[in-house]
Amino acid sequence: MLKKTFSLGEVLSSSFQFVFSNFSKRLKDGFVIVFIVTVAFNLLNFLISKSIATNFTIVLFILFSMFLTSSIGISVHREILVKIKQPYLSELLTANCFKYFLTILTLTIIAVSPLIIHYLFKSSGNLKILNLDISYLFFLWIFSVIISLKFIFNLPKIALNKKTQFSITSMNECGNKLFVLFIVITLIFFIPSFIILSVQITLLTNNQEIYAIAKPLFDLLSFYISYINYLVLFAAISFAYQKN
Repeated sequence: MLKKTFSLGEVLSSSFQFVFSNFSKRLKDGFVIVFIVTVAFNLLNFLISKSIATNFTIVLFILFSMFLTSSIGISVHREILVKIKQPYLSELLTANCFKYFLTILTLTIIAVSPLIIHYLFKSSGNLKILNLDISYLFFLWIFSVIISLKFIFNLPKIALNKKTQFSITSMNECGNKLFVLFIVITLIFFIPSFIILSVQITLLTNNQEIYAIAKPLFDLLSFYISYINYLVLFAAISFAYQKN
């Protein structure tokens, strides 16, 4: 088990410096991916408005976005850890990208497993597990996220073509710190996302015609914020892995 730890402030500072030291280039590098996701999202909204989209369609969009994000993650890890800069889409459709994507998917399922169980039990009308109210599963969500973060260093290992595994011996001991780090980064990017959402709601309430025209632009801005958010998260994983 990995026993070394890292400084939250140092990793947070290094991550934001990595992204914002050459911010204009980061925006340019991510434009194609952000544009593709924005178009796919608006197409999904159109299908939903026409009652064509199903829950499966929504899941496909989420998986598609995660797959594109995987290619970004590999590039960020390599740039930080081995100083190799490459286009974000250079790893798309490679075996490495599929492995990275499946690892992210696995970690996500581990993290949200209590919420999935809660949803399945509630959908079936069963509100108790072993005579305990299923609402308690929400408290387990924090622990499941921390457990998933104990395997997060598999991601940079995949980017570096190193052996990965899901076992007790491969777990890191900084899951708690990583949880705090991820929460801090997410809260920082929540502020601009909330501002854009507030402007959208105001336009939707007061002038729906302008909102309909401006909505694709708002979507583009929102996904750009998400893109920068992911860059910082991937950078944080890389620097934390480097310290360990």
